[in-house]
Amino acid sequence: MTNQLTQNKVSRRRKELSNFMLVLEEIIRSHQLNMLLIRMLLSMIKSKKSKKTKRFWRNRWKWFKGCLGALDGTYINVRVPTSDAPRYRNRKGQITTNTLAVCDRRLRFVYVLPGWEGSAGDSRILRDALSRPLGLKVPRGQYYLCDNGYANSEGFITPYK
Repeated sequence: MTNQLTQNKVSRRRKELSNFMLVLEEIIRSHQLNMLLIRMLLSMIKSKKSKKTKRFWRNRWKWFKGCLGALDGTYINVRVPTSDAPRYRNRKGQITTNTLAVCDRRLRFVYVLPGWEGSAGDSRILRDALSRPLGLKVPRGQYYLCDNGYANSEGFITPYK
């Protein structure tokens, strides 16, 4: 009787293992199919980059000679110890960190500086980014577009009021 029970258990385990292997093979097959579809879509997207797209980007920035892109700060909600809450409270009363984000002319992030307290001003965070050894660098004669939270200075242009 014990031998019969053992054989039944082994038989069930083999069936379970067999089913598991079938499911695993199906997952791998579908994953490979998904990867193939992704590769096909990427190749289609790359081939769609036509002269029209290039002209769009060139025309969009023709009035901004020397412009590298744009930068701005954004608030990200966080939880901090109660003792640190006043430093992280922004002007709207929320507990946040202030993050500087810089994008190039094609809207790709080129620099991000997270972690400043929500109470820190945008200009202060930009000054820190410029002073860091591996921080934000602006080549001479070029500039970034900014909002009024920043000073109009060499390498940064804000809107005229």
